[in-house]
Amino acid sequence: MIVTQPQSILTFDGENDYVELPITSIPEGNEITISFWAKGGNRQPRNNSVFYAGAPSQLDRRIINIHLPWEGSICWDCGSNGSVNNRISKKGEAADIKGNWVHWAFTLNAGTGRMKMYRNGGELWEEGNNKTHPIPKVGNVKLGSGYAFYNGSLCDVRVWRRALEPNEIHDTMLTRLTGQEKDLVSYWPLDEGTGDRIIDKTGHGNDGKIHGAVWDTTTEFELAAPKVVIAPTIGIISTMKFPRLSPPVKRPHFVEPALAVDVEHGRIEDLVGIRMDLLHGANYNDPAAFVPFRY
Repeated sequence: MIVTQPQSILTFDGENDYVELPITSIPEGNEITISFWAKGGNRQPRNNSVFYAGAPSQLDRRIINIHLPWEGSICWDCGSNGSVNNRISKKGEAADIKGNWVHWAFTLNAGTGRMKMYRNGGELWEEGNNKTHPIPKVGNVKLGSGYAFYNGSLCDVRVWRRALEPNEIHDTMLTRLTGQEKDLVSYWPLDEGTGDRIIDKTGHGNDGKIHGAVWDTTTEFELAAPKVVIAPTIGIISTMKFPRLSPPVKRPHFVEPALAVDVEHGRIEDLVGIRMDLLHGANYNDPAAFVPFRY
């Protein structure tokens, strides 16, 4: 029997729970990917924003917004020219919105005009073209609220400064990240399990402040530990720092005359002795205070 380890999750009541995130957690530019695991609560379906970023001059004007759902549809808003947003949407099934863990990934590439939603590991669920408005600087960022509060649980929230490919989404959806992956801007595994903050594991300092949401656990799915690439053994050895030993030279005033041996013309037995001494840390360039082992 396979035993699933409990996964830490953050649960939102749909009334007034949310997480306040730094504006630096959202990259400016043409591309982005936002992904997370979500399980809608008992009050679903109801209108909500699960992820939101507003404009600096008008915080209720969306730059980024994910409805899960709104009027029964999953909506992905991202990018703006100040008055018009890029948007795609699709009617959601009941299983997508309530009672099941679903992995979602939302991408925008304003350079190509492509906007996409992926469900459960790289499955292209919806897409749109001619979505060319870039992502400007945002003025506020929230998890679990925006135009309305989200009811449900979240786990493993990620923000990238690039539109990921389907295989990249699929290959990492069931694995924790190290936080050091290229183009990863913000990463909240939501694995703290206690406290009033969620920690950004990228080291960029995009930690979030919890308002009302509560910690819980689930055994309905399991995320594997991060994949750590280990360098080949020869590479590890080549980077190890060993004490630097100078070659032995003839210095009778530093060592016993009997041991002051020219490395080129000394007797074989003396050279062998010196080599054994060096293996145990002797340095014939230094004044003798060290008594080496003899075999």
